[in-house]
Amino acid sequence: MAYSESVIHRAEEILGYSISATTGSRTYRVIDGVVYTDLFTGTPTITDYTGTVTTRFNDSQATSYKNEIIIDDKCLNEVTITATWGNADFNTEIDDLLQWLTDNPFAGAADESGLQSKKIEDFSVTFKSSDEASSSFYDAIRGSWSFYIRNPIIISVTPEQRRDYRYF
Repeated sequence: MAYSESVIHRAEEILGYSISATTGSRTYRVIDGVVYTDLFTGTPTITDYTGTVTTRFNDSQATSYKNEIIIDDKCLNEVTITATWGNADFNTEIDDLLQWLTDNPFAGAADESGLQSKKIEDFSVTFKSSDEASSSFYDAIRGSWSFYIRNPIIISVTPEQRRDYRYF
């Protein structure tokens, strides 16, 4: 199913990377030898780089699509990458997310969460108190994004683990 650009844009905001199949070169920063890219398929080409390239998807190499490139040169600041952007398999996998975003439009829900009343004839606007405004804002966020907001779960922390406080 084809989804609107606003639905795709909201999904990209949730995921943290682009899933579009727009062709062309894209420029990314290199962070400690890792390039966090948009979603791509196949082997990417990095302009003016001849070293070893390893690809993965969120630390996993078991998928047909990737969004990370590991390079040998940790001194590079930026790279320009040409790749086959997007992936049909990934779009199928997130179809439930895209359908949910289509069914639950967020358009403007938080924009006016602080408004108590608005009178059009003389352009009068009354704002809510800060408690009422933040409550309305959080209700708008929960109503639009609650499907993706999860509570963290701590699996285990053993007393043998030195400096275990650093994991929290």
